[in-house]
Amino acid sequence: MESDYHAEIGFPDVDVPSGKYELKPTQHAKDESKTDEHGSFNLPSEIRLTKEMYERDPHEAVASQEGEKTLPHVFEITTFKDQIIKVGVRMHYNDERDIVLVIKLGNSIVKTAWTIRKDNTHEDLNHSRYAKP
Repeated sequence: MESDYHAEIGFPDVDVPSGKYELKPTQHAKDESKTDEHGSFNLPSEIRLTKEMYERDPHEAVASQEGEKTLPHVFEITTFKDQIIKVGVRMHYNDERDIVLVIKLGNSIVKTAWTIRKDNTHEDLNHSRYAKP
């Protein structure tokens, strides 16, 4: 059974995938990049996941104002049989926005993507949606 975890609630003690991933966006992700509510954006062709990205506190990693750079961080993971199979990553896009990617790690598929304003810290997190480690 798959389980979803959020960094604010805590991640389980599992091995974290790291390294470079050549990203393959779905048609849905491509469509989202053209119709995003904050304007179109370019999808990255690769991402380098690091152990530090899983350890960063999302509230400390997100830029507090326009012009600052958000530190890349994994804010959500999905596990299956104690292995991470999907990640949600937020990282700097431009001075006003960050980009969010949801990536299936087994095949590097970008399921969906969107941009989010730098000042959006997701204070309305639905805790009931996530498992506790």
